[in-house]
Amino acid sequence: MAAKLLLLILFAGATAASLLVIRHERIETAYEISRSHRQAMQRQRTLWALRWTIAERCRPEEIQRLMDDVAGEWTAIRRSDAPEAVEAPRHARALVVPAAGGPGE
Repeated sequence: MAAKLLLLILFAGATAASLLVIRHERIETAYEISRSHRQAMQRQRTLWALRWTIAERCRPEEIQRLMDDVAGEWTAIRRSDAPEAVEAPRHARALVVPAAGGPGE
């Protein structure tokens, strides 16, 4: 009889300990989910802040101001194979885009 009672107490103790471990794991998992969510939200805020900065710096007046800071006259980008390409003045800077299928491809 005493052995049965001792076995019952040991079994109840083991069950309580295992339930405590399971409960602790659930709490840790909820904490990890919450931490991951906070990190994702912070990264989303950072992304939106960067997008705002890019949008601010890409306004036409900002681009014009930056271009004015660079010495020399700028011309439009044109393709090198365009038949209607107008010759730019020698002192002007221009970006010439190579034709498709050229030596670089």
